[in-house]
Order: sequence, then C-alpha cells, then structure tokens
Amino acid sequence: MDNPLRRTPQYFYQKSFMKYLIHIVLLGFSSSTYLTVYQNLNKNSLLKRWDLYTYEMDQKQYKTAKAEKDDYIHFKSNMTFVSKFEGKAESGHWMYNTNGSYIELIDGDGEKLKAFVISITAEHLVLQFDLDELRNINAIYRSH
Repeated sequence: MDNPLRRTPQYFYQKSFMKYLIHIVLLGFSSSTYLTVYQNLNKNSLLKRWDLYTYEMDQKQYKTAKAEKDDYIHFKSNMTFVSKFEGKAESGHWMYNTNGSYIELIDGDGEKLKAFVISITAEHLVLQFDLDELRNINAIYRSH
C-alpha cells in the first residue's frame, strides 16, 4: 500500500499538471461551443428584411436620396437575398464571414459586394460597404 507521506514532489507535480491540463481542455471546449453559438446567433439575426433608413458619416446622419427611398436587403435562411439598390432590384447568394465580420453579396452575374457589419441589433443593422464612394459611410437599416 502506498504511504501518502512518502510521495515525492514529482507525484504531486504530475497530479496537479493533469488537473491543469483537464481544466484547459474543458475551458477550450466550452469557449469554442460558446463562439459557435454566438456566430450562429449573429447569422440568424440577419435573417429578415432590412429597409435602408439613413446614412452616417463623421457621426452625422444624412437622409437617403429619392432614388434610394425604397431600398432594402432581405436575407433568407437558404443563403439567398433579394434587394433593391437605388431602385434596381437584385437577387443572389450571400455569406456571412464571422472572422472578418462581413457579408458578401454575390448577384446573378457573379458580381461580389462586401459589406462590413459595424453593428447589429434586433431593430438596426449598420453596414459599411467596401466601395470607394462609400468607404467612410455607414448605411443604417431598420428591420421590417
């Protein structure tokens, strides 16, 4: 029978190291599960119709132009979208990149448009489009 008083420091080191290793593995598993749920939550919160409300530049809001009055983006769960940009109807596929926090819209002709998600709530979606003329402008959408 093993005498607990005769155990060496290496014995205790091995036991504490194993406990430490188990904690690290469990912590890694739980945080990866949390991130997966968080990413799905963000993607799922996009799935609705978003109407263009206003623009923001240098912390000032600007009204949309008449041509953009009825503009919207509708993200669907089958990863397709329907939209109206400056009065022109478009449709195609979309993807949400969680690492870069951007949405990529791909229309029927294969043209791609990247939109960075600045913020999202149940009522508002703020996007910054990767276009030279809109580089420092946030497009603010309201949910429909």
